[in-house]
Amino acid sequence: MFLCGPAHHIAVRLSFLRSKGKLRSLQGLTPRLFEVICPSDEELCRLHGEQLEELAAFKQQYLGSPEWRAFCERHTGTCSAMIRQPVASGKYYSSTATSLRAELQECLAEPAANLAGGPCLHCAPEQRRHLRGLIVPHGSTSDSGFAAAAAYLALKQQLGLYGTRGHPGSPRPLRCVVLGTNHFTNLPLACLSTATAWRTPLGDVPVDADLNAALQQQGLPFNDTPHNLEHSIENQLPFFQHVLESVPNPGHYGRPLSIAPVCVGWLGSAQQAQQLGQQLLAALRQAQAQHPDQAPPLLIATSDFTHAGPAYNEPPDAPWMSLREHCIWRDSPLLHAVCMGGAERFLDICAATGTSLCGRWPVAAFLAVAQAAGWQVELLSYAPSDLYVSSGNINGFAAFAAWQTLHSAA
Repeated sequence: MFLCGPAHHIAVRLSFLRSKGKLRSLQGLTPRLFEVICPSDEELCRLHGEQLEELAAFKQQYLGSPEWRAFCERHTGTCSAMIRQPVASGKYYSSTATSLRAELQECLAEPAANLAGGPCLHCAPEQRRHLRGLIVPHGSTSDSGFAAAAAYLALKQQLGLYGTRGHPGSPRPLRCVVLGTNHFTNLPLACLSTATAWRTPLGDVPVDADLNAALQQQGLPFNDTPHNLEHSIENQLPFFQHVLESVPNPGHYGRPLSIAPVCVGWLGSAQQAQQLGQQLLAALRQAQAQHPDQAPPLLIATSDFTHAGPAYNEPPDAPWMSLREHCIWRDSPLLHAVCMGGAERFLDICAATGTSLCGRWPVAAFLAVAQAAGWQVELLSYAPSDLYVSSGNINGFAAFAAWQTLHSAA
């Protein structure tokens, strides 16, 4: 469910549910119950006698649908009930627009160098044709932001190089499918957000209805519970917003952005990762076919790499190793696997190393898409967190770009 707002928004939401004749037993729900963060479907059914299968079918059919959006638009003031509120603001990044812009600008002014790169981790310049995706960290701007900045600068350069398509007075949005990590729940394998927009201190980022619909047609369900707890997708949005503010469009600066957030849980196998990759690629191609005048949607995946130190119960592998040496030692085979192979190879390396990387499944799904589409993945930056923050613990942060070359399939 949503992080809910004023009571009349809840009343309108329940009015819609009742109007469909599906949830008559939920008529007694109170705004107070819905204001509890993320009540589970199971709990709602237990309290109100609803059949879980009927509730799931209803949510799959209606939440996030054009019908639900139209219903909201017919009721004054209800649109804000569909906005996903920030949970990372003030924790992972500044809660005020002015301070946040200053943080982002500091990161972009000095993007992280690459401490773990080699010739095989970098594309030749002539192979960097069209940017199709990014893998970025999702820590705080004070540490992971400098590694992430390398990816967002590559995006900015690409947008500035190729510009926008469409009428100068109506700039086309940058459309992105963003794969986040499910840190907090076991629900479900991968799910969409029913919100119409995600909010940050820099404004609201619209959810792309066409991308969402294409992903739903591929079998991805709607479930807000993981999304409402997660920071991994949200932490990317200020970077997108800040970078796009400075990208030139014909006649003015600034470029709109729309996203399709996908929270990826524990897929459990390379087969499941490949299946999700197939669903994602099919949805990307469908969305592009619907809007051939626009640039193809970008695919973004988020993950941090090694988590080591007392807080993570992961000491260095050898007594003579510093935490930084341990971090680089642990992450190096993973960085090579991301650049050199598909999902199966990457997951094999994850299993062999016992990595504490948190986003293996979003990255694996991303690599499945990249391999099927013929993209080439390049390491842009790698930096352990102790270069920026001293806490007695350490995280490995890396940023990658996926390029479509002249000979790529898609």
